[in-house]
Amino acid sequence: MAGLADTFRLMHLQERIVDRVAEALQPIKGSLSVGRAFVPDSLEFNTGAWRCEIVDHIAEPDRQAALRVIREEMKAAPPDEIDRELVRLRLSTKSREETPDDLAMTYEIYGELCAEYPATAVRDALRHIARAETFWPSLHEVKRELDARSEKLRAISAALEDPERHRAAGRPWGILDL
Repeated sequence: MAGLADTFRLMHLQERIVDRVAEALQPIKGSLSVGRAFVPDSLEFNTGAWRCEIVDHIAEPDRQAALRVIREEMKAAPPDEIDRELVRLRLSTKSREETPDDLAMTYEIYGELCAEYPATAVRDALRHIARAETFWPSLHEVKRELDARSEKLRAISAALEDPERHRAAGRPWGILDL
């Protein structure tokens, strides 16, 4: 049952990130179809990647306004903020003892990964891991949490950046619900 609870928790956190840009998307929300791609042979609910398609005309000023807000929301955290969150995570979890050089390299590797994600996703993911896990997470576990918190916004951003490429071919499968 923990899997289902995790799915709902991640969906809620993704919605919190998207809610921050809801006002900018309000004029165009009826023009976007957002949902998860179907993954055959998967037993888990909503396991596919987020997709966004343009289902109706979007006025250029509205598209540009939404993009400005989304780009701002998707900015990476400054390195010192990432370092602070990694140290916070390290102090909140158990880990094997490492040499100072190993620890510095660990922070560098994890910091490089975190620099590829929006600041809010980094903060939310690392703080969630600190509360939910006993031990220092693998790089894969951190990436999974970061992806879960940023993929919906990235899908919407990609569609708005290149509307022709993301134009819906057929019937929309989910109108954006902010």
